[in-house]
Amino acid sequence: MTTINGFGYPNSHRRPTRARWKSVLFLVALLATAAAAVQLALRSGVKRDGEPIPEFSLPPVKGRAHGLSRSDLKGSPSLVNVFTSWCGACWEERPVINAIAASQAIPVYGLNYRDDPDDAARWLAEEGDPYKRTGADTTGSVTAKLGVRVLPETLLISAEGRILRRHRGPMTDAVFKVEFLALIEQALGRPETRK
Repeated sequence: MTTINGFGYPNSHRRPTRARWKSVLFLVALLATAAAAVQLALRSGVKRDGEPIPEFSLPPVKGRAHGLSRSDLKGSPSLVNVFTSWCGACWEERPVINAIAASQAIPVYGLNYRDDPDDAARWLAEEGDPYKRTGADTTGSVTAKLGVRVLPETLLISAEGRILRRHRGPMTDAVFKVEFLALIEQALGRPETRK
């Protein structure tokens, strides 16, 4: 079979199959995620663990009543999950984020990075909205100030508004238990309870 444009379409110019289109769309989404990661890494204002989070105030994601600001993250330890609807790894981690929020062990907030407002609203509606509040960072400026370098990224914030721990990449049950659970229990002033 002779290929055309490297996609393996036969010379008869038959239309590509649904599976081929899904592969192409997956590749486009992967490249967009990689480009966003590079852009985030090149921005200034990177915060290290232990540093206070900067002042910010974001409007809510379309269709939601509450945005997200620094003051929302003070007074109680919390998790901030940075996500976007076009990020494949964000989809991958979604069941874990939903489970963490459902456990009510700690408040979970969402920070939506440079997303189309309709896509973000649809994603929260279809996949479940685990977030207590969700801020729409349409320019990416707050995400950069927080030192987020990859998508998704999850930050553990102390009651005083300091970054205690960050996880770059999709959250898994194992990562949550090993890297976050003891710190959360300590931040809440409770003895550690590993399961």
